[in-house]
Amino acid sequence: MRITHLNQLVSDYDAYIVDLWGVLHNGKQAFPEAILALAELKLLKKKIILLSNSPRRVESSILRLTELGILPEFYDLLYTSGEDCFQALEMPTNKWYQQLGAKYFLLGPNKDKSMAQALSRTNVDSLDDADFVLVTGTNGWETDLNAYMPLLEKARKKNLPMVCANPDLTVFFENELVICAGAIAQAYEEMAGDVRYHGKPYTDIYTAIWKKIDVSQDRILAIGDSLRTDIKGAVRMEIDTLLVLSGIHSEFQNEPYEAIRDYGLKYFQVEPKYITTKLVF
Repeated sequence: MRITHLNQLVSDYDAYIVDLWGVLHNGKQAFPEAILALAELKLLKKKIILLSNSPRRVESSILRLTELGILPEFYDLLYTSGEDCFQALEMPTNKWYQQLGAKYFLLGPNKDKSMAQALSRTNVDSLDDADFVLVTGTNGWETDLNAYMPLLEKARKKNLPMVCANPDLTVFFENELVICAGAIAQAYEEMAGDVRYHGKPYTDIYTAIWKKIDVSQDRILAIGDSLRTDIKGAVRMEIDTLLVLSGIHSEFQNEPYEAIRDYGLKYFQVEPKYITTKLVF
């Protein structure tokens, strides 16, 4: 079903799990209507959980959102794939993480290093010295993977496992579609590399926040711009979904609901319950 305003659904839900990039901002600027929508939900005493595939930790993400004008009073909880990744590496309960080794090679931009810098494991400058690869993103805003293939081939020859702190394949930075950490990890997986992901659509990131939501599943709406991550992850948790077409599926902005539903089912085996052009209350 296509809607035009979030207030068409507001009586049906008590809590909202909201994605960041593509829903609230484009990496450079916040979407004013979306921020107003959060403010309206808070006035109605709705619970708002920001759940992001950002490789940053929570404190760093709060600072960045504040810079964009998305203030802490607009939400109740923020959790990120970067925080989830940090917790898994720093306090491993899973045997796979316990056996990783202490030295990692970091692949990602300077802006995302805050997550890795707090680790008690050691960052090394060469794959020859590494026990595993930690990928948080690309070095720049690249649109293809060619620059990373030699590094991935070398890592594969050394049989290094990889931890991915952001499963997203692509994102719009301003108006350009660029690749994310997930694209690098997917390429490594296609080489038969051993990869573990943190973030949506994997259920672990929902489990980490589940008790803090404390709302019946049928009263939660997940809002995101990605069929592959936001919508698929929420459907796995049996949560209703709203796909916002202001992000990576913006080519569908003028398409009927049926076209988007069929696309989602064909390529991701998932369909959103609702769609809207952009997040507006």
